[in-house]
Amino acid sequence: IKYVNDAFPGNNGSILIMCIAITSGVARVACGKLADFKWVNRVRLQQAAFAIMGIVTLCIPFSDSFGGLIAICLIIGVCDGIFICLLGPIAFDLVGERSASQALGFLLGIFSIPMTAGPPFAGLLYDHLGSYNIAFHIAGCPPIIGALIMFFIPRTKP
Repeated sequence: IKYVNDAFPGNNGSILIMCIAITSGVARVACGKLADFKWVNRVRLQQAAFAIMGIVTLCIPFSDSFGGLIAICLIIGVCDGIFICLLGPIAFDLVGERSASQALGFLLGIFSIPMTAGPPFAGLLYDHLGSYNIAFHIAGCPPIIGALIMFFIPRTKP
């Protein structure tokens, strides 16, 4: 919201949070239905969501209008919905029923590190540089790297 106040004065940054939340909710329902089809590769769908989320996060500083920022947030919401929806099914597919809960716990534990450290780090960058641009560029890299790492997940037969 601070970024919106700096980059687009007079606009309500809370709208962006609402856009992410709504599209994430819709995407969770739609992706849940889509992921149940046998022809859908859940890992590749998750991989695409990661890559797209990373790319659009990198693009945030290049948005020259509030409408463009809304479009980016809508895309981020869809990608977030896909990610959240597929956490359980992919863990189940990759490690099986007996180890799925442990895999999910490990994943969420690892995921909590950047989610906890990221905002203060972005604030520190802003304090030193006077801009959030570098923070957005840094934040876009892990999802892209994660999408690339997912190419090494062994293919399984349905």
